[in-house]
Amino acid sequence: MTDLAGADDAGERVRRLPSGVPPPGWEVLATMFAGSGWSEEGKRCGIWALGVLREELGDDWVDTCWQTGSLPAELALAAGHLHSFALLVDLAAELHLLRARPGMASVRRKFQTNPVPHELAAARCSLRIAAVGLRAGLVPTMEPAARGRSPADVSLEGPDGELRVEAKTLLRAELTRDVDAWLDVLTTPLMESVRIHRVRINGEANEPLDEASTVTLIADLTAACGAVAAGVSVPAVRAGRNRFEVVPAGSDQPATNIAMPAVNLWRRTAARITEAVGQTRRSGATWLLVESLDNLWQLTPWSTQTLASRAIALREEALRLVEDVQHLHGVVFTDGAALIDLHSPDERTNPVAGVFGIRQRIDRPRTRETIVIALRDDTAVADLREWQRVLEAEAGWAQWALDRVGLPSPPELRPLH
Repeated sequence: MTDLAGADDAGERVRRLPSGVPPPGWEVLATMFAGSGWSEEGKRCGIWALGVLREELGDDWVDTCWQTGSLPAELALAAGHLHSFALLVDLAAELHLLRARPGMASVRRKFQTNPVPHELAAARCSLRIAAVGLRAGLVPTMEPAARGRSPADVSLEGPDGELRVEAKTLLRAELTRDVDAWLDVLTTPLMESVRIHRVRINGEANEPLDEASTVTLIADLTAACGAVAAGVSVPAVRAGRNRFEVVPAGSDQPATNIAMPAVNLWRRTAARITEAVGQTRRSGATWLLVESLDNLWQLTPWSTQTLASRAIALREEALRLVEDVQHLHGVVFTDGAALIDLHSPDERTNPVAGVFGIRQRIDRPRTRETIVIALRDDTAVADLREWQRVLEAEAGWAQWALDRVGLPSPPELRPLH
């Protein structure tokens, strides 16, 4: 099973409650966890994790997040959503295990001063690289800066040299997020009519509507559900740039099937890579890591192909963009383990020289897929060997990290096999 809703938990905003509602405090969040449906080990782990965040990020961090207009998933959803629970454990264990590493003071300040979704996603990504590198036996440094240069995001030093990494995290386009949130408002009141009348609502959502227009559209679609159930053929319902059709469900399950706005995801990724090249020149980073939390891995034409085919396709695109950038050793693409994925099998591939692809389970709810593309023949062998060590060290990371702090890994996060 793959849960696309999990993409929001990996870095997008959780909307604030209505004006006038105070933010929950640390004690409230801990009480929510204590009363959650998680196992006793899970509750203990979650309460410990909240305590670490409070200690590392401060008593007022919840209020600071609230003032930005959102709470991160680690705070808002972890008491009831498995993916968010995993994120909470990750973040707390990473902050705890890396707390004395060089550069961590700067990382903590980023969390404390500007906890908006894109900044949090970027900080999570950098911490993850460092924490997994630590388990792999490498020496992590956060925001390393050479003399006269701006800092890179992470450095991992090992026996075969250094991976100096500039990491970029891509969230979904603002239009996609806005339409997705609007569709929740639109479809929730319609589900009872869809179920009772055994119909399907198909369509395309291209823009969110205001409250009055949404109420009118809900009424129109509810009426269309009743008419179709009575055997009446109903024309498409249009509202703004949105179009919906109500049809009998037949042998299918009653449901809504509404397409999101078309977005050229690779064009957005390519633009971000081009922008990041300048940052790698200033920081001296030799590797660029691109974490895609924007559904690139799920909604592009090559998303249904084999891991090897995806690796070759990404290699071709990367070479077009950065082959002539002499200081770069390579580019890493990852799906960010953004979705709940309970069943995808582990796989490794080396389809061509200088390319390594890996999909592996990192805990019970999540699988990460990553493709490493070396650009320089003289560094490819050593660098790919180091990247493979780092990536393979992520499997079971939460269990390893919790063991280091004297906590049992909760069954919710232990892989089924």
